[in-house]
Amino acid sequence: MKLRIRLILAAVAALVSATLVMVPSSTAQTTTATVRIVHASPDAPAVDVYVDGSKLIAGLPFFTAGGYLTIPSGNRLIQVTPAGADLSSAVVNATLPFAPGSVTTIAAAGLIGPPVPPIGQQFGPQLYTEDLSAPAAGKARLRVYHLSPDAPAVGVRLAGGATLIPSLSFPSASDALTVDAGTYNLEVFVASSPATVVQALNNVVLEAGKLYDVLATGQLASIGFHTQATSPNARVRIVHASPDAPAVDVYVNGAAVLRSIPFFRVTDYLDVPADTPLQLQVTPAGATLSPATAVISTTASFGAGQAYSVAAIGRLTAGVPVAQQFRATVVNEDLSPPRNSARVRVAHFSPDAPAVDILIDGQPTPIVSNLSYGNVSQFVYVPAGSYPLVARVTGTTVTIPLGTYTVAAGKIYDFFATNLVASLTPQLKVTDVSLRAIHASPDAPAVDVYL
Repeated sequence: MKLRIRLILAAVAALVSATLVMVPSSTAQTTTATVRIVHASPDAPAVDVYVDGSKLIAGLPFFTAGGYLTIPSGNRLIQVTPAGADLSSAVVNATLPFAPGSVTTIAAAGLIGPPVPPIGQQFGPQLYTEDLSAPAAGKARLRVYHLSPDAPAVGVRLAGGATLIPSLSFPSASDALTVDAGTYNLEVFVASSPATVVQALNNVVLEAGKLYDVLATGQLASIGFHTQATSPNARVRIVHASPDAPAVDVYVNGAAVLRSIPFFRVTDYLDVPADTPLQLQVTPAGATLSPATAVISTTASFGAGQAYSVAAIGRLTAGVPVAQQFRATVVNEDLSPPRNSARVRVAHFSPDAPAVDILIDGQPTPIVSNLSYGNVSQFVYVPAGSYPLVARVTGTTVTIPLGTYTVAAGKIYDFFATNLVASLTPQLKVTDVSLRAIHASPDAPAVDVYL
């Protein structure tokens, strides 16, 4: 059997759900919660993260703050192990409550040792309730997290000006501060000795409508401050992965937003209103929108601060098995920059291909195991480098070389297995996740940017 994988490496400017069903808007806000995973333990190795026994993140390194993702609400078993270890080695093994509609940051913080850390600095999960609602017009919202276990309590002030946060100790987070959009010079100082500046944070750009987190991490001798921006909107892209479907048009609430998307195409992300029911419809390209022409017609809500792929998968051909029939599937994505590593994910959208394992050639343990059609893998963090990959039909010794791929730190890599088994072809697209354009000219009009 020839199994080849189409590779889309989508590194996007801007950790937990792999949900593959369209969630109706009537239930989305009552049955799900939003979480973000942060690895903030400076002496802990890279870790794997499980929710209810399913591995959702593999090899998460220090320091990484993931994006916001959706999980089922209710009591969820959260487990964290050293990367590659089994669940009997879990260093976090806790059942945590997540209320419907809640937004929570889960930070693995503190020291593991040896030596045994002092009381108050020891490793454990820290939970923070978040607010992803949009700030007022012209405003940004700022929150600071003290995740440096041996650092003293600190404050934050404008350089030469007013104090914003008088005192914040490990492992606390400040209240969210609403401020005018603009560029700020900030100082982090020792709360008990305000004249002692820990670090100056100069030229901090806070854009209107955005939410900003400043996370103090590492031990005192090498403390670092990391900023993560979140949009209160949702971001959605379309993946045309149906091998026998024509090019399509995409409509949101009756308005055409994308035209003539061919197989196989992954669009750019579109900003859409969050937590608002949206009618999504797909027609053959050029067809007039109507109930008769819409091959996909569904209503869905997308969470604030989150990103999604809406993929058209399966086959339109009459008589194919039910499991291979044409349908839409929604995948929660993570667009947060992976900093000092690359983040990789595999989506199996080849309808007649069997379940596969993905391995680095020469290594016995798969990086992705038993991935069947219609599913996506966990997020996998890997160091920058070149990797010879092979696919193995799950449960057999049959392997198929996929080629050698080079990945770079700070980029997001999405691998899509598409088309029918007989005609799959590997392809590669790369965009640098660190690229961002900021329009900060007060009297200039709106602009277009080209590369």
